Amino acid sequence: MARRGEGGWRGWLEGSVREAVYDRLIVALALALAVLLASGRLSLGDLAVYLRPGVLASLAGLMAAGAAALDSGYPQALVARVLAAEAPAGLLLALAAVSGGLLASLLTNDASLFLTMPMLMALVGASSCLDPTLAAAVAAASANIGSALTPIGNPQNMLVASHYRVGFAGFTEALAPLALTGLAITALIAMLAAPNCRVRGELPRRTRRVRPLLAGAASLVLVTWGIDAGEPLLGGLLGLATAVALYPRSLRGVNLATLLTIGLLLADFQALSAMLGELTARAASSGLATYIHALLLSQAVSNVPAAAMLCGKTPHWEALAYGVDAGGNLAVWSSLANIIGYRLAASLSVKRRVSLRAYQAYILLMGTPTAVLGALYVKVM
Repeated sequence: MARRGEGGWRGWLEGSVREAVYDRLIVALALALAVLLASGRLSLGDLAVYLRPGVLASLAGLMAAGAAALDSGYPQALVARVLAAEAPAGLLLALAAVSGGLLASLLTNDASLFLTMPMLMALVGASSCLDPTLAAAVAAASANIGSALTPIGNPQNMLVASHYRVGFAGFTEALAPLALTGLAITALIAMLAAPNCRVRGELPRRTRRVRPLLAGAASLVLVTWGIDAGEPLLGGLLGLATAVALYPRSLRGVNLATLLTIGLLLADFQALSAMLGELTARAASSGLATYIHALLLSQAVSNVPAAAMLCGKTPHWEALAYGVDAGGNLAVWSSLANIIGYRLAASLSVKRRVSLRAYQAYILLMGTPTAVLGALYVKVM
């Protein structure tokens, strides 16, 4: 059992509650929810559904799985092997995009960034030619589009898969064209945008341990089973319990503030969607209409709330998933992963400042071709 203190469960809980209480976004979302409840526009029964406990439980299980897997040292060793070789900067960034994107499809886009971003920033620090802003944008864009491949890659995919009861294999098969094409586009643009130089740098080595790796793998299997079986709440809780039982320190990876933010976003925007029924109902006219609505709505409220607003309003779940996943790769604010990526890079880059304007430009450059291709894919579905 974890001991009381900074590394124990009580320290984790106290820190999580403190973070949530002082988070302005959480306070604003909670106040909005309170107003909706007080006005009678939202009932407690609807709230219990809108909070999507299955999605939140699955996310918690994946957070614990990701923390355990990262503590094992094996993912770092794999990525370090890919990134540490002396190679042309363009090839290095392209490999980082592909490996980071595929990792995100299993560990979620947010969790994968906590691995790939420090690796890339370490290489930037050891190099005189790599631009930290370009490296940060490549990491964020590849994590976003790579996470589109599976129903456990990001919160919006979990929401769509659980709402429409789509299994792991069916979801992955449907999203593979967008995710794999987008990942290839991101890698190509990264290669073309990189300077003509070679990068040499030794990354920190980590001790590899089997137990946390097994804990992460077992949790991942259980969460995946839950989504595939249409039981995301049970699968998520079993995955979380298994990870913590086998490797108690994995509990540190469960960020209650993030879970609360996502839960409140889902509840608030699903309630708003119910109030704007006629407007959101227009998304159901065709697959392309669903895609365009999801893409544009992601720019207004970000992709997780966009998925919450449109789930159940359209039968075209593939187009909805395409739209929110492609939409998250167009602006910094359209995906939480983009914001996390920028903050991480800004805190890790020592030699040169990470430019927010250039970061946005690179995100848009890499995301626009994927968004256009997404519309073509949806058109021929």
